[in-house]
Amino acid sequence: MPSLKVTKWLGDIPIEGECTSCPDAQFKPSWVYHKPQKAVNEEKMKQAFDRHCREVHMRGYATS
Repeated sequence: MPSLKVTKWLGDIPIEGECTSCPDAQFKPSWVYHKPQKAVNEEKMKQAFDRHCREVHMRGYATS
């Protein structure tokens, strides 16, 4: 089962991650503020990873 692995931190803020099953699938949330916000980055990375899982890992498992 794929999972999100944080690969780069800015203090305690995740700024880069990847899929454990697809190392080429990287997630780098952009931030609007001068410094990234922890909760915002966590949510953006989770959303990007979830979208990746739906598009790549759940293909063929979708039910209509």
